[in-house]
Amino acid sequence: CSHRLIIEEPPKIPDFTCFRRSLAKDVLCEWRSFSPVLPRTKATLWMQRFMGGNVTEQLCRYYSRSQKFFCRVQGLNNEEHELLLVSVCVANLAGTAQSHKSFYADVLLKPDPPANVQVHPVEGEPHKLHVTWKNPSSWGPKHYYLQFQLR
Repeated sequence: CSHRLIIEEPPKIPDFTCFRRSLAKDVLCEWRSFSPVLPRTKATLWMQRFMGGNVTEQLCRYYSRSQKFFCRVQGLNNEEHELLLVSVCVANLAGTAQSHKSFYADVLLKPDPPANVQVHPVEGEPHKLHVTWKNPSSWGPKHYYLQFQLR
């Protein structure tokens, strides 16, 4: 007679970050798990505007290939300088772990890099280059004007 025994450790406190590619896109929150994640592990994110409003609850997904949890929060629309309160809870049979953070919505903006970057030498100017690019496709025409820096 034999028994199969599965041993689980309580989850670690999630050290999550959040971002969005434009004001029209959903907010994405993610964090890496450095210990094995069993299928019964559940992660949930709650987001609320500081000045009231409904709490948005979102189940998170775990991707074993990247060893990351991802949560997608919809419905923030084009809020700009608004404080968001975010809580994440990870639970398994051995326990729970929570983390709380606050973000300003505009600080979450992390636009994609520019597209179609082209570099050409300037004729007659051996130390100069002409650089052109386009906004990333994820940045709509109704958003703010993006400025990029060359380094």
